[in-house]
Amino acid sequence: MSEAAAGLDRSKFTLDVSGIAGVLGGEESFAAMSSVHLMRGRRWLGLYNSPGSYYVAKKYGTLAQFPLWKGLFPGPPVEPAAMLELDSKSGPRYMGVESGTRLPTTGHLAYLLARYCDRKVQPIERPVPEPAPMPTIVAPAPTLPGLRTSYPPVSPSSPYPTSPSPTSTTNFLLRNRSPKRSSTVGTITSAKPPPKVIVTIVKLGNFKEWPNYPIVPEEFFSQFNAWGFVPTIATISFAIGAAIARDWFSFAMIFLGALCNGVSCYIIGSGELRIHCRKPSPSSPPGDGILVNDGHIIILQGDEHMVSHVIRGRYHLHYNSSPQYMDIGFCSFLLTAQFIVQLFLVPQGMLFGQIMFLATFVVSWGFNAYLASVDRDTLQTNVLLQALGNPEFMKLDFDKWYAAAAFVACYLHPDTLEELVPNKTPAWNICRSLTLKAIAEDRNPTNLLLEKEGQIALNGLSKPSEREFVEEFIERAAQAYNGAKVIKNRNVIPTPAHWHSK
Repeated sequence: MSEAAAGLDRSKFTLDVSGIAGVLGGEESFAAMSSVHLMRGRRWLGLYNSPGSYYVAKKYGTLAQFPLWKGLFPGPPVEPAAMLELDSKSGPRYMGVESGTRLPTTGHLAYLLARYCDRKVQPIERPVPEPAPMPTIVAPAPTLPGLRTSYPPVSPSSPYPTSPSPTSTTNFLLRNRSPKRSSTVGTITSAKPPPKVIVTIVKLGNFKEWPNYPIVPEEFFSQFNAWGFVPTIATISFAIGAAIARDWFSFAMIFLGALCNGVSCYIIGSGELRIHCRKPSPSSPPGDGILVNDGHIIILQGDEHMVSHVIRGRYHLHYNSSPQYMDIGFCSFLLTAQFIVQLFLVPQGMLFGQIMFLATFVVSWGFNAYLASVDRDTLQTNVLLQALGNPEFMKLDFDKWYAAAAFVACYLHPDTLEELVPNKTPAWNICRSLTLKAIAEDRNPTNLLLEKEGQIALNGLSKPSEREFVEEFIERAAQAYNGAKVIKNRNVIPTPAHWHSK
């Protein structure tokens, strides 16, 4: 026995940590063990004396449905995936443009994808190109009241109209009325810009099953770094310290805590993570559709099976002991027994050994807190993206909801316009009818407004503000039409250089 240990042994002070050993740090321990299915090799690295064993036992004990375990760990039955927050959140509403499917809420996987689109995907520099040049009318002036016939000239070297000179009296049918609003969608120059409306295009493609589908392969999981060995090394070191001091009670309790935590981590981590999704009919139409969240529209493009994995799929943990989960009940009993034994035997050790025991808790608690700080939603999203074949993303931002709605209608399907803008006022009806006609005839909406039918509808509005609104909407619809055409005519998502190319 060392002199320091002998000196502490002669002290009358007793460090009794057994009373808090099973409760303190329990939430961190449970959160750390909850990531065991999302990190490679994590279930093999639980051999350390971890605090909070009783808290973890009570949480996992409710999974066991065997009568004996239900008596020891009462509580409502719960699925493992729901307890570990692998299937606990709701996603945005969904509209299928080909299948006609309408879902007011989607599942956990749709929530993960929407969260990733909102936080991780960066918008491109130039979301929508400038509106197409308006033709200079050279025919005799029509007799329709209110129709302007003078437009900005088009430069031969530029595809866009040139700005009129300060002394020019040229009138614009579709003009910027506020000096603070740029003609490019999504560009605001005011001091405090309003929140953007986001459109994210997700190209999912066709679904391809991986080996052992639906079991998620381990290479989809995040890598577990070398910090995982720190608590194990610390536990072994402090246990050796207690053995050198001949404090066999503290040595045995450190060893017991590491053994119980290691066995529990292995058994709980033995569950197979799967992605459950019903296989659609081979004759199903394409699964293209939109997810609509607050200020965010997500366009999903892919076959029905791929899109179904997003909107209807869910994570599931499969254990061979399902549905009674006898092995998980045994883990909970083992952790409870560890807490009781440590409660009685740790006070029997020497002060030096108790310090060694407490030191293992400090290191383990710090490591558990580190694992608890890792965003599990991010880990789950990484698995999902690989299961979906790492889809392509493109993010556009708009300053108005109706501008984003017009883009989605031009790019994906005209039926989405009614879903995203259900207004039935006369001005909205004109905007909608002109936009849908432009999509059907593959023409720029601006040209339709310049024609006789568009002018009659425009002059039929009683309020000047309504006419101005229609003009502004058609301007945005023209931008959306051009932008959607640029994207649809390419097989890859364009880079910012593509947007600026002539």
